[in-house]
Amino acid sequence: MKKGRFRRDLYYRINVVSFHVPSLRDRKRDMPFLASHIFIKENNKRDSKKEISSSALKKLVDYDFPGNIRGLENVIERAFILSEREIITEKDIKFDSEILCSEKSSNITPEQLRITLEYCRWNKTKAPDKIGKSRRQLYRLLEKYRMIDCIRKNYLF
Repeated sequence: MKKGRFRRDLYYRINVVSFHVPSLRDRKRDMPFLASHIFIKENNKRDSKKEISSSALKKLVDYDFPGNIRGLENVIERAFILSEREIITEKDIKFDSEILCSEKSSNITPEQLRITLEYCRWNKTKAPDKIGKSRRQLYRLLEKYRMIDCIRKNYLF
């Protein structure tokens, strides 16, 4: 509303009941239950029997999630996909910020580029800095991976 993207009258018409959902960083006690639920869901989806180690669960609890459940689901799903072991350890738990910081190299994969763009909310001024590239190099990577249309669709600013 403040940015003029949403009509004030429509907002008040649909805002009959509002509620605040605290971010995960404010609900650390819920983390083991949420992680357990997501593990059950992922195991059912993949027909597997993976478990989480106590050190991996501690890493999840200690992390200050900037968002909510979807971020936790993404981290756990990434661990499921990348780990070949039956027990997910703290080494398998990778947060977007860790991936971005560790991947400032010349070999950036399409997935790393997508994660970086999502992390920066598709802001083409902030994204190059996160991957250690210039804006021109970002566009070259987008063209190389045929992702140039993605930035046009998702760039909201």
